[in-house]
Amino acid sequence: MTIIDLSESSLITRRSMLGASAAATAAFLAACSSAAKSGSGGSGGSKSTSLIVGTTTDFDPPDILRAGTNTTTLGLIFDSMAVLDPSTLQVQPSVATSWSWNADKTELTVNLRSDVKYHTGRAFGPKDAIYSIKAVQGPTAGAQIAGVASLIKSMSVSGPHQIKLTLDRPVGSFLDLLVMTPLVDSATFKGLFSGKQVIGTGPFVFGTWTPGTSITLSRNPHYWQSGLPHLNKVTVRIFGSEQALVSALRANEIGLAWNLVPSDATLLAKGNAYPSVTTAPLFSEWYVGANVKSPPFNNLQVRQAVAYALDRDRIVKQAFAGFGTASACPWPTTLAGLSGSDDTYYTYDPDKAKALLKQGGGAPSQTFSVVIGAGNAIAESILDIVQFNLSAIGLKVKAQQVQNTAFQQQLQKASIPGLWINAVGQVDLSIGAVLLGNAPFKITENTSNVTDPHYVALAKQLIYASSSSEIASATRGVTDYILQQAWHMTVGHVPTTAAAQPSLSGVTVNAGLSLQLASAKLS
Repeated sequence: MTIIDLSESSLITRRSMLGASAAATAAFLAACSSAAKSGSGGSGGSKSTSLIVGTTTDFDPPDILRAGTNTTTLGLIFDSMAVLDPSTLQVQPSVATSWSWNADKTELTVNLRSDVKYHTGRAFGPKDAIYSIKAVQGPTAGAQIAGVASLIKSMSVSGPHQIKLTLDRPVGSFLDLLVMTPLVDSATFKGLFSGKQVIGTGPFVFGTWTPGTSITLSRNPHYWQSGLPHLNKVTVRIFGSEQALVSALRANEIGLAWNLVPSDATLLAKGNAYPSVTTAPLFSEWYVGANVKSPPFNNLQVRQAVAYALDRDRIVKQAFAGFGTASACPWPTTLAGLSGSDDTYYTYDPDKAKALLKQGGGAPSQTFSVVIGAGNAIAESILDIVQFNLSAIGLKVKAQQVQNTAFQQQLQKASIPGLWINAVGQVDLSIGAVLLGNAPFKITENTSNVTDPHYVALAKQLIYASSSSEIASATRGVTDYILQQAWHMTVGHVPTTAAAQPSLSGVTVNAGLSLQLASAKLS
């Protein structure tokens, strides 16, 4: 049983045309919504309007616009211009009421609501929408959608509640910009990155933050969605370990344990004591990355040997606790132009891996590191398996854990000399947008140091593809290159997992896998 209604989370379904009907999607969501039971909800009694959310990740203001950070709080504080409707598989209005293209799809006119206010009481307007887009364009913001935003030729206010965005040429993934741009406050933006002035238009108002301990948020009394949110207060408690987080849920100290390790979600779900859910069909992609400028991984046959040596089924069973799926493909193979065979492009084949090493001149004599960011239980579990797999084919491997901030910095600088293990949540964007903004795949300055002009050409074909046939063909070309070149070796897809008190209902996630609580209730 589940309690989380993923009413804004089927972007992957929209992109890949998974074949599930809108009726099936609606039935799934109805099942999610009906699973809530009565209970205390971890907040001191029935019918409470105060929710305590537990997580192991602290608030991180300097990286608030960076992809994959602040997923516990970002969606509570900030709105976006558009969201995704799983029943229609289309981008739907939010703060933007409608939009339209000119004939050649180089000018997008966006109409905005007139009744939206910031938490300070200041009215939101078209200049603020443009300011927010400029914020994600910033080179230091780290926003995943920055690559798409950078293609804008000009922006202008074209009416009291309207903006125009002009492009040099059509961009198939451009509407992702409306979904993935947080609407920040220009008047207080300088205080955002210090955490002193965290102002949005979302359902909850940022209150206090005690680093490493807690964040408090209160109901936005002027929220533009009538009757929402239901909760008067949300407290986010920061736990120092996964064990402490799980214990707090069992002790009824919290109502929701957010972003759990899958194995803990599995244990909590036993007997349906604490219904666990996933954000499926949205998922994070776990992979082994290789630096193609660093020996021995400048040798294609060595990289392909590594890809065949990885036991993906074991990784799914042990590291993902059965929640995920094994795959060699970074994105869903139901995308137009792909097929299920792409999931098994690389299978666990140690003999083939050894043969490739022999063809490439033999197993390298040097010892190399496989690096992960410290403190991530999933990464640690995958690391154990990868180290065993690579040693079994004759590679000399040293496992290495690096403090997570330093690890992320090394990734951004593409300075890790060997292999690394990491996750990326690129499935919330179209593949064209991923190639523009997602660090492992970017056509410039990606984490694997891939600079091949052929890759750049293939990526641009997909970014600027407009017709369905062009998109399918370009998706096939990009996917073939990534699979064949084996610098980004996918091991599996795993959704975010959570567990909650049975009294909690109406929890959602948005396209960026950020927690949404506007419709949440405690019975």
